[in-house]
Amino acid sequence: MMSLVDHPLWPEVRLSARAECTARPGPWRLEVTRPSHPAVMSRWLAIQVPCAACHRLMHPIRRRPDGSLRIAVACAHTANEGCSKGWKATQEVERIASLLHGHGPTGQAGLFD
Repeated sequence: MMSLVDHPLWPEVRLSARAECTARPGPWRLEVTRPSHPAVMSRWLAIQVPCAACHRLMHPIRRRPDGSLRIAVACAHTANEGCSKGWKATQEVERIASLLHGHGPTGQAGLFD
């Protein structure tokens, strides 16, 4: 199954992404710094990957009402609220947070791979 970290635009998004620790259930909030160029914003918002839970295509980079961006790993609550609350979504968030903190493989071939 393809994840955002497997998407061809991940290296570009990765430079602006961060995992923030939260006090709410689930230790990570995946944030993306809003790009200054509108074409980049459009490109990122158009990305589609399968939901971590049900595998339905969804947009992993989402804009909040205040204009800030976040990374989602599951269907929007309006599509299927249960997807984001399951074990598969939690595991995917943990995997992305680990990559953002520099642990584990990046999904990109290195110089000597």
